[in-house]
Amino acid sequence: QNGFNAAVNSDPTGEEDHDTQHYDIGYISARHRFSQKSFLNYRFYQQFSTLDRHLETLASQYRKNSATSQGHQLDYQNQLSQTFRLNAGASYLPSTTNYHLITGITAPFNSTGFVGRGYTDRSSLINLAETDLYLQGQFKPSGDKLTFDLGGRYASRGYRNIKKYAPFTDVYFDPRAGIAYSPTRDLQFHTSATRFSQFPETRYNVYLSPQETGGVFPTTATNAAKQQARIDSRYHLQRLKPYYSENFDLGVDKAFKAFNDNYAVSLTGFTKKQYDLLTENLASYAAGNSPFPIVYDNSGRGQASGAEFVFSKKPRNDYDINGFVSYTNQVAKATNSFFDTGYVPYFGTFVTDPNITDAQYSSLNKQQFSPSYDQRHTVAAVVSKRFNHLFGTSIVLDAGSGFPYIRGVAS
Repeated sequence: QNGFNAAVNSDPTGEEDHDTQHYDIGYISARHRFSQKSFLNYRFYQQFSTLDRHLETLASQYRKNSATSQGHQLDYQNQLSQTFRLNAGASYLPSTTNYHLITGITAPFNSTGFVGRGYTDRSSLINLAETDLYLQGQFKPSGDKLTFDLGGRYASRGYRNIKKYAPFTDVYFDPRAGIAYSPTRDLQFHTSATRFSQFPETRYNVYLSPQETGGVFPTTATNAAKQQARIDSRYHLQRLKPYYSENFDLGVDKAFKAFNDNYAVSLTGFTKKQYDLLTENLASYAAGNSPFPIVYDNSGRGQASGAEFVFSKKPRNDYDINGFVSYTNQVAKATNSFFDTGYVPYFGTFVTDPNITDAQYSSLNKQQFSPSYDQRHTVAAVVSKRFNHLFGTSIVLDAGSGFPYIRGVAS
C-alpha cells in the first residue's frame, strides 16, 4: 500500500512525444444557384492521415496507423421567407483504416534488426462507411431583433471486413439550439446549447492480444508465419460507443465602422462537459498476466471552460479582403488524453507497484488532470481574398496548444 501511494504522481512530467503525424486534405466543390435565396453546394474531398510511433529505444516497438477517406457532401440552403431559412445536408464517407505493429518483445532494435527471443509483426485492415444527415432552421419572428436556431445531426457508421466478426452499425444524434437578440443593428447578444459527438478511431474496435515471448512458446516466437497465424486467432472485438461533449456558450458581438471599412468584435464565454471518452484500460493488472492485454472502454470524463475574443473585418463586396484574429483562453481537465499522448490514464506510466488491485486502478482512473489539449492560450488568424469569380485564396495561421473555439464552428 505504501508503494502504491508513493508511486502516484499527480503532476507527471516524464511524458515524451515519439509520434510523427501527417494529414493531407484536398477537395473540389461546385455550386448551383436556383435563385438569389436558394442554392446547392457539392463537394468531393479526399483525406489521408498517418501516424508513426517510434518507441524502438524504449519499448522495442514501431507502430504505423493510416486512414484514407474519400467523401461526397451536399449542402442545401433556402431563404423560404423573410422570417425562415432552411439548411439541410448529407455526406457519405467510405474509409479504409490500416493498423501495423512491429514489436521486438524483449529488447530494443539494433542496426541488424530485432534483438531478443522473438518478435511480433501484426496488422489489421478495416473498411467502414459513414453517413451524416443534418437539418437546421432559423426563425426570426420579429424582424432582425430576435433569432431562434434549432437543428440536429444524425450520423451512422457501418463497420465492414472486421476479422471473423459480422458487420455492425453504430449511430448517434446531436441536437442544437440557439437564441440571439439584437437591440440595435450593430449589437447582438447570443447563447447556444449543443451536443457534439464523434465516433472512436476504427482500430480501437478490433485489437490483437499481445503475443507470448519465446521463453513460453519457443516454437512460434521465432517463426513469423506461425506467430501471425496464432495472432490472427486472437482477434477481439470491442463495441466502443461514440464519445461526446455537451457545450454551452454566452456572448456579445459589436459591429462598427473605421477607416471606411466594416469591423466587429466578439466576446464569448463557453463551457463543455465530455462523456464516454476513449480510455486505455490495463485490465487485471494484479493477476500477474504477462503480457497483460490492453483493452479500451468509454470510461473517460472531462470538462473545459474558457473565453474567446475575436476581431474581424467584414467584406464590403465579394472581392474585398476579409478575415479575423482570435484569442482563446481555456482550462481543461480530463481523466485521460488518449487522443494524442497514448499514455492513458496519466498515472499509468508512473504506477510502479505490481500488486495494485483493480479497485485501486479504477479509483485512479477517475482522477482528472490537465490534458495536452488544455489550450490555455491560443491565437488564430485568417485572411481571405477573392480576385475574380474563378480564383481566390485564404491564409490561415494559428499558434498555441490547441484550436480556437470560434462560436458556431466548434459546436
